[in-house]
Amino acid sequence: MNELSNMIKVDIYNQEGKVVGEKELNPEIFGVEPKSELIRQAVVGLLANQRHPWAQTKVKGEIRGGGIKPWRQKGTGRARAGSIRSPLWRGGGIIFGPRKERVYDQKLNKKSKKKVLLMCLSDKVKEKKMYILDKLVMPEIKTKRINLIITSLINSDKSQNVLISLSNKDENVIKSGRNIKGVKMLPVTGLNILDLLRADYLLTTVEGVDKIQEYFGKLCFSLKEKTISRQIKKEPAKATKKSPKTKKTEKSKPKSEKKKAGGMEKTGPKKPENKESSAKRAKRTADK
Repeated sequence: MNELSNMIKVDIYNQEGKVVGEKELNPEIFGVEPKSELIRQAVVGLLANQRHPWAQTKVKGEIRGGGIKPWRQKGTGRARAGSIRSPLWRGGGIIFGPRKERVYDQKLNKKSKKKVLLMCLSDKVKEKKMYILDKLVMPEIKTKRINLIITSLINSDKSQNVLISLSNKDENVIKSGRNIKGVKMLPVTGLNILDLLRADYLLTTVEGVDKIQEYFGKLCFSLKEKTISRQIKKEPAKATKKSPKTKKTEKSKPKSEKKKAGGMEKTGPKKPENKESSAKRAKRTADK
């Protein structure tokens, strides 16, 4: 992120359109160099995410009718047909038509999204299209009054789009300006890329600028913390010297034990021993 070394100074105006002082701006927020390719990528992604697939065509199975075979398969001399709702027929289904299952969403990185938002704010300051008021107070709901404040700051014959960023919710200011063509009001926390790019001018107060710097300053700090933590993770760990492993020596065993341990003993059912009594044996020999 390119930052200006010196603080940026912007004039402060009163509600009559006269300069009453200066305000120093944080270069990390209002001094970022814009990159057109990154801004274009963010705008295309945000507009694509707002898109809904409204178009829906019907396939053969979704059209009413066509359940019966128009004519028999053979013997008519005509081409075989199974349904009058075939995509080849008039009034039939649509092949490869638009469907509601289509997804237009595009992934946007949080880091690049925040960066583009800061670029849009910086561009408004660089082009001198950001006006800071000392205060914006409306004692009563009066559209004519807030219109005079805008015209006293912006001298243009053409109608311009003005984005008014409020530090606090003021019902009198909101109701006074909501009926003016080309004027939109947003809280500081609601500032976004598309509204900043659509607006020709950004109008806020000193309190609003302080709140912008406080709110978006936290975003910058969180981005820096993330980049530092990623760098720490990427750094290779220092190699530590490991002590050489000592081989465990087996105690000397007697040869008989080693043979038993080394050789596999045959295990299985033992054959029953043929035990005959002496009387039975004598009788068997006498018979012979």
